Amino acid sequence: GDDGQVLTSTGSGVAWEDAAGGGVTFKAFGTASLMVGSSSTGTINAADSNTAVSTTAFAALTTGDYNVAFGEEALDALTTGGGNTALGVATLGALSTASNNTAVGISALTSTTSGTLNTSVGSDSMSANTTGSNNVAVGSLALDANTSADNNTAVGHNALGANTTGASNTAVGTSALQANTTGASNVALGQSAMYTQILGQRNTAIGYGAMASAGSDGASNLLVNNTALGHQALYNALKDDNTALGKDALLTQTTGTRNVATGGGAGYAMTTGSDNVCLGTNAGDSITSGTGNICVGKTTGTGNAGSVNRFVIGTTVDGVADNSVTFGQGNNTATLGLDGSDTSWAAASSDER
Repeated sequence: GDDGQVLTSTGSGVAWEDAAGGGVTFKAFGTASLMVGSSSTGTINAADSNTAVSTTAFAALTTGDYNVAFGEEALDALTTGGGNTALGVATLGALSTASNNTAVGISALTSTTSGTLNTSVGSDSMSANTTGSNNVAVGSLALDANTSADNNTAVGHNALGANTTGASNTAVGTSALQANTTGASNVALGQSAMYTQILGQRNTAIGYGAMASAGSDGASNLLVNNTALGHQALYNALKDDNTALGKDALLTQTTGTRNVATGGGAGYAMTTGSDNVCLGTNAGDSITSGTGNICVGKTTGTGNAGSVNRFVIGTTVDGVADNSVTFGQGNNTATLGLDGSDTSWAAASSDER
């Protein structure tokens, strides 16, 4: 065939024919740069090592180098920025001078103007971001409301979806930290972990539904310094400085503070109690509003929902009085009063010494 011809087939034979008009256009420009889909180049001859497949990409490019654009309106406002990669319709569409961003998926990072070092993978991920930098979003709608915040990581559909200016958060899992807007330095790992938290800081939730309803009393609640590890641990927390380790640990805790619960179901009935320590499966299961109690061992309890300063150590045993220590297993117990008036041991089942 001759120059400008293509090889065609009718089904019964092949032949060379002149190529039809209106085919794909392309243009080489700068050094090692290529545009496929448009021959319009403007002033881009000084831009090197760029690649585009689109009819609109690089429409404003002047001197930016090492950019890649695939998709309509991808990087179409870029002028001098370099090292950007845009794969998908409208990806990085508003970027002009910023560098080193990566966007994959329809409208990913589409509003970013001057933010740098962002990575966004998923449709509409980080779609509202304008000046935020050093963020990572993987999943559709991940970090999609973020505007100017930096150093966030969101992995999963809608993870950190409402975040606008909150910085240095990490959310891994579908809808993890979904409602967070301005809260900072939070870590949520697991589906719906810390789902309703809005502006809290320095909280850590690991596990399905861990702290899922925490901070649900409204945007005015600055929830800080809580740690939850386990399925629905510290699920309803509204206050600060609580630690829950284990499935359903501190499950119903709301306004209490400075509690520590370790073990499946430890402190699960507690609502407003503070300064309690529960160690063991279902330890402290009778406490709701009590304060200053310590329960160590499986199913140890204080015997009273509002108990104060009861120390209980053993297995399946309850405390008997405030300001006392109880040791034992089942019905075999011994109690020591700590009120300053009684320093003798008293056996719960007999008066023997």
